[in-house]
Amino acid sequence: MNAMDKSDFTAEQGATHTEDIDDSFPYVLVSSTLATLVSLAAVWISSAIAFAPMIGA
Repeated sequence: MNAMDKSDFTAEQGATHTEDIDDSFPYVLVSSTLATLVSLAAVWISSAIAFAPMIGA
C-alpha cells in the first residue's frame, strides 16, 4: 500500500464520517433540547414544592 492509496482511504472514511454526523445532527439537536426542557421543568417543579411551605401557599 503506497501513500496515495492510504490518503484515498482516509478521505473516503472522512467523507463517510461527515455524512453520518450530518444525518444525525437534527436528532441530536431535538433530543438535547427536549432533555433540557424536561430537566428545567423538573427543577422548577421540585423548587416550587420545596419552597411552597415557606411562602405559605
